Amino acid sequence: MNKNKLLEMEIKYKAPKGLSVKIVTSIVLILYVSIIFKIIHEILNSNRRPVGIIIGFGIFTIIIVISYVLSLKSYIISDSELIIKQLIKSKRINIKAIKDIKLIQNKDLKGLIRIFGIGGLFGDVGKFYHKKLGRLNLFASQHKNIVLIETTDKKYIITPNDIDIIDKIKERMPASL
Repeated sequence: MNKNKLLEMEIKYKAPKGLSVKIVTSIVLILYVSIIFKIIHEILNSNRRPVGIIIGFGIFTIIIVISYVLSLKSYIISDSELIIKQLIKSKRINIKAIKDIKLIQNKDLKGLIRIFGIGGLFGDVGKFYHKKLGRLNLFASQHKNIVLIETTDKKYIITPNDIDIIDKIKERMPASL
């Protein structure tokens, strides 16, 4: 297959959940179910309505739903874009805007500060800050295969199941790195 045919195909990479994401998500969901049982118990065994618990449950439900909706499903490379698929939306990064793409280690992200986002529940998604890397947009579901993408105006972290994604993006870049 020639290079032009290769570039016309979309390539999909999974966004597998790492062990820490699975543990955090499991603990949160177990806590959520226990709150449901607490509400049912209070309603059945009390003359008063557990308003505080119900309000907390509502807030907790919203957090879980938003976290799930923003969780990563996959990464897709088209001819001109890297598409980061979430449940109800996609983030598109123009490949022509990518200045650098490289694999980094988990230790390189030590000291990462969450500005606005989700940390652990169904993954790590949102705006983060690192003293050496600056502002980052994380779309991570595990703590390995960490790929740093620098565009002309933003930095992204993705964690695909296969680091071959780096070479596939470089093949589509105007001037190969």
